[in-house]
Amino acid sequence: GARTKPVGAERETRDGVEIKVAEPRRWIAKARYVWEKHNGPIPAGRIVRIKDGNRHNFAPRNLILITRAEHARLNYRPRKCKAAPSWIAVVAAAAGLG
Repeated sequence: GARTKPVGAERETRDGVEIKVAEPRRWIAKARYVWEKHNGPIPAGRIVRIKDGNRHNFAPRNLILITRAEHARLNYRPRKCKAAPSWIAVVAAAAGLG
């Protein structure tokens, strides 16, 4: 159709940027796409995380693999806590960089 995006097109979602990788309508997170292009398949139980929190910084050195459990801990905020901890410090610690 006239609204069909070509393979390689990008779109913004509430979760970040996605890239179209196949027809029909096959989209994946751009961070995942870049990781796999530079590092190969992502092992089961792991996800790609952007180190600096900038959802538009897909430099390979800015991407890390973490477990789903680490991802859950990084995204957890007690109900009464409105502010998240420092993004860079938390992600760096989870990646063993801090």
